[in-house]
Amino acid sequence: TLYKFTIYKLNLSSIIKNSNNPIYRFKNEGNSVFPDWEEFKIGDLCTIYKGAPLSKADIADSGTPFILYGELYTTYGEIAYQINRKTEKIVDKKYYSKIGDVVVPTSGETAEEISTATCIMKDDVILAGDLNIFRGSKIDGRILSYLLNHKKKYEIASVAQGASIIHIKADDLKKIKINVPCKIEQEKIASFLTSIDNIISTQESNISILETYNRGLISQIFKQEIRFKDDNGNEFSDWIQMPLEENIELIIDNRGKTPPLSENGYPLIEINAVGDFFVNYSRIEKYVNENIYHTWFRKQLKKGDILFSTVGTTALCSCYDEKQICCVAQNIVGLRFQETIDNIFMYYLLTEKENNKYIKSIQMNGVQPSIKITQFTKLKFPIPCFEEQKKIANFLTSLDTVLQEEKNYLEYLKTIKKGLLQQMFV
Repeated sequence: TLYKFTIYKLNLSSIIKNSNNPIYRFKNEGNSVFPDWEEFKIGDLCTIYKGAPLSKADIADSGTPFILYGELYTTYGEIAYQINRKTEKIVDKKYYSKIGDVVVPTSGETAEEISTATCIMKDDVILAGDLNIFRGSKIDGRILSYLLNHKKKYEIASVAQGASIIHIKADDLKKIKINVPCKIEQEKIASFLTSIDNIISTQESNISILETYNRGLISQIFKQEIRFKDDNGNEFSDWIQMPLEENIELIIDNRGKTPPLSENGYPLIEINAVGDFFVNYSRIEKYVNENIYHTWFRKQLKKGDILFSTVGTTALCSCYDEKQICCVAQNIVGLRFQETIDNIFMYYLLTEKENNKYIKSIQMNGVQPSIKITQFTKLKFPIPCFEEQKKIANFLTSLDTVLQEEKNYLEYLKTIKKGLLQQMFV
């Protein structure tokens, strides 16, 4: 059982709504209001350094923690407490972090990408690879990072220069003006937002643990290391090795060609909509009209069919729940199994790590990787009796339901944080 934090355990009562800027303000001791935020140029609050001249080539298995600019886009958020990379290089002392340093890339592919900041809450990290380092004592680095990422993001983007590679100069960053609360309110805001970040981090860790646990159980089930029993406590019969084609009733495809498209109508399921447990309708971008739906496609999907990708990123699967009447693109087939086969069980069988690797072993690697459906259906898998299939499917579905609830809660926390940031840093 995962322990769920709630956002309401944070001291929201310490915030009062104010008609002035910002919308949400913290109370001082005795419920008095803090002074209004003052406007400063960043250059009056911080000294800005360039990062050490290190690159990916300097990554090592041991040594001193260090950060490259590209990691601000992929790895770190507004605040970084733990650093992933290490290097054995030695650089000038000014390139080693002090707690509260804020780093911003000096270059990137887009102006929006370059408008990213991270506050380093760790001493002696080498700050390298096209980074601007903001260092000063007049503003808490966490507050500066939140301001740059949210309030000033588009202003930073507006002063970036370049075509294929975008650059930003320290002198331009120094001129950007920000509203800054007094030191005590900075501490209250930073502490409050750190509490939210800790809750989010804990929830992310919980999800990772649960995903690992689920994968282990699924592996054990399909290795038959875990077996289910019938309702009377009796063991089921042995699993039987058989080719998929003996259990498939129908294969639904679209003749291997792109059908004529329309602006709306019946959704066309492409590979980007497949891979989750159910089809992700929000990713569907193409449609066919009613005439094409009935004349182009030899067979139509129905509830319970398993969608399987055959071209590009192969062996992705999803269950079709028929919430929308859809058809499949040329890189997808629908698999309809016989009545003696539980379709949810087959989804888990096909997506289990070792089984999925086995399926990809027949993949042909050309311009695009592909799997011939005729070869795929001849692959053999051990299959239990229908009753055990149902028990396995129900059990694994319940695990996925719990996992999805935890992911939904994580998104809720992130939404709450985003809303608070918008209302604090307006």
